[in-house]
Amino acid sequence: MGVNVAKKWALKVSDPLAVRFRDHEQTFHVAGVLTAGGAEDDQVIVPLAAAQTLLGRLDQVSLVQVSALTSDISIETTARALEQSVPGAQAKTVRQIAEGEVTLLRRVQLLLALIAAIVLLAAGLSVGATMATVMMERQREVALMKALGAEARRIGSLFLAEAGALGVLGGILGYVVGFAFAQIIAQSVFASAVAMNPWVAVGALGIAVSVAVIGSAIPMRRALAVDSAIILRGE
Repeated sequence: MGVNVAKKWALKVSDPLAVRFRDHEQTFHVAGVLTAGGAEDDQVIVPLAAAQTLLGRLDQVSLVQVSALTSDISIETTARALEQSVPGAQAKTVRQIAEGEVTLLRRVQLLLALIAAIVLLAAGLSVGATMATVMMERQREVALMKALGAEARRIGSLFLAEAGALGVLGGILGYVVGFAFAQIIAQSVFASAVAMNPWVAVGALGIAVSVAVIGSAIPMRRALAVDSAIILRGE
């Protein structure tokens, strides 16, 4: 039951609705109230078999509306495939709506890409500033390891491993939170769910680790370049 029809007739879930067409009459019960933002809000949707019985047109269908995801193939190709699958069918595309959806999707993708680039830049700067502060606080630790004979490469690998571990943790947390927000946006805007893609998780994890390691590289090099004797003397 479309939301506008339900309000007009003051119907709610489980209420009966008697429908008559010529000599045929059938009583339905409201299974749910639909809010789609389109023509469906002013329509009553019933099972196909019930509609055919009510109209006295068994095994006859005049119009089928199809909403298809065509991200990998064109709309025209999908229409031709439907015609080949259903003998005698004529598929017509609502080009204006389809092109509008494609345009909206591309703009959303561009906006998300721009936001992702800004977030990555901000994350890199934040990691760099944080690691610079951390390395300044741990200069004595670095100087002591160098004084004990540890090579700069080995010390650097320890700090990079620490930064990488933080990147892994941040990547996992970021993917979980991002996937949750993606589900909310997809349900509210496109009325569909987002499938979990393991490659996206791997990519997010790789980007997070790369940002953490690259952002830590410059502060770490500066910390390793200090004179151990000066730092240990407290100068």
